[in-house]
Amino acid sequence: MLKGFMDHWVPTNDSISTFWKKELPVVIEQLDGLKRDIDYNHFTFYTKWYTNGIKSNLPYLHNHPDASNVKTDNAWGNAIIEHLHRQGISVGAMLQLVTYEQPHWEDDWSIGEWDVGVAPTALPVKLADFTQDGYLDHMKSVLKEQLTLFPGLDYLFLEFEGVNAGDVNALYERWAAEHGKPAIEHVHYEDETIDYCRRLGIKLDVTWSVEGREMFRHYYGRNLDAVDDLLNEVNYQGKVGIVYHLYLYEAFIYPDLLANRKHWWLLPWHYWTMLPADEITMSERKRSGLQLLKQWKEAGYPVCYIGDVTIGAISGDRESIVQYYEYCEELQLDGYLGMGNPDPHLGLRWLNVSDQDCADARELYAELYGSGT
Repeated sequence: MLKGFMDHWVPTNDSISTFWKKELPVVIEQLDGLKRDIDYNHFTFYTKWYTNGIKSNLPYLHNHPDASNVKTDNAWGNAIIEHLHRQGISVGAMLQLVTYEQPHWEDDWSIGEWDVGVAPTALPVKLADFTQDGYLDHMKSVLKEQLTLFPGLDYLFLEFEGVNAGDVNALYERWAAEHGKPAIEHVHYEDETIDYCRRLGIKLDVTWSVEGREMFRHYYGRNLDAVDDLLNEVNYQGKVGIVYHLYLYEAFIYPDLLANRKHWWLLPWHYWTMLPADEITMSERKRSGLQLLKQWKEAGYPVCYIGDVTIGAISGDRESIVQYYEYCEELQLDGYLGMGNPDPHLGLRWLNVSDQDCADARELYAELYGSGT
C-alpha cells in the first residue's frame, strides 16, 4: 500500500510552504528526517497548482524567479526524485489543470477568475474554459513537458478543481443551446440525488442535475481521452490517476467515465475539519465517504484516498484521520496519500495550523505508517 505525504514545488505564500524555494541540501535533509521518524514509501509534489512549479517553456505558465526549479533549470526537482528513488520511495506529480496565472492565460478561454489568496500571484488566477478545443492541446503540452523534464516520475495525479468557482451556469446554458437541453431553471434531478444532497447538506445546483452531469461527462471524458492519447504518445510507463472530492459531484462522474479503463487510479480527497456542518450531517458525510470507498474498491478500481496531515488542525478532528486510514487498510486500498508535510519549518500546512499541530501530525503518522528507519 502506498503511504505518502505531499508538499509544493509550486510558488506558495510563506505561511503555507517554503519547500519550493529552499536549496537542495535543505529539502533533502527535511525528507530524510521525516523518513527517520515515519516509514513513508511515497512522496507527491504539486508541480502545477494555482501557480507553476517547474521551469517551463510554455507561454501560458509563469516561471517564478524564486522557485528552486527555475533557478536550477529543473535540476533541483530531478535531484529530489533521484534521492527518493535511492531510498526505495516512489514519487508523484500532482497537477491542477484548470487554474492559470494572469496575464499568461487567454481571456477568451476563461470561465472566470479565482482569488485564491494563498499563492504569490499579482492577480486572481484564470479558470480555463475546458470546453474549448484548444484547451486540450494546452493541457497535453503541460503534461508532455512535465514528463519530458522529469522522466523519473512514477505517478501522475491530475486534478480539475476550481470549475465551480467559475461561471458554470454560462457553460451549461451554452451547452443547452447547442444540444437542445432545457434552460438551467428547468433542469431535472433524480430522486436519489435529491435525497443524497439533503442528507449531506449539499445545495443542489446544475452540477448535480441530470443534464449537467451529461455535459460534464462529455467534457471530462474528452479530457481523459486526451490524457490517455498523450501518455501513449510519450510511452509513459508510470501510473496515472484522477483527483476529485470524496463526496461532491465529481464522485458521481469520474468513476463512471473510468469504468472501462481501470489503469486510472481514483484519488478521492477530503479534510474533515473543512466544510463544517451539524453533527448529524457530518456523520452522514463520513458514512457516505466510507461507503463510496468500499463501492469503488469492490468495483475493481485502484483507489488511493487523500487524507489530512497538516491542512486542517489535527486537534480539530484526529479521530476521523485514524478512522479513514484504518478503513483504507481494511479495504486494502492501493494507497493513502497524506496531504501535507509535518515539518513546522518549511513543510506544507494550511492556514491556522500551528507548529504544535505539525508535531502532533508527525507523531500520529508515525503510529499509522510505522516508525522510520
